[in-house]
Amino acid sequence: MKNLLFIFTFTITNLVIPYAHSKDEVPKEMKDATQLFIAASGYSCKSIDSIIPLRNGDYRVVCNDWKYVYIIKDKGGNYIVTLDD
Repeated sequence: MKNLLFIFTFTITNLVIPYAHSKDEVPKEMKDATQLFIAASGYSCKSIDSIIPLRNGDYRVVCNDWKYVYIIKDKGGNYIVTLDD
């Protein structure tokens, strides 16, 4: 499990964060990595509609035709996914 967490942390750090600030279309690799990370956290994300950087360094991810909204938080270098109510 620790290796799995490392892989997802590495993936999120290297794919999501560098591209999230770009105004260009979100790259497929980033969408795929983010979907896997959300699914590994126990949530549903069949398609990503938007990835929005927040002022505090977190990211809001909108999935499944704007049905679900998640927040990806950096907790001391470990990324966690929470449902945005």
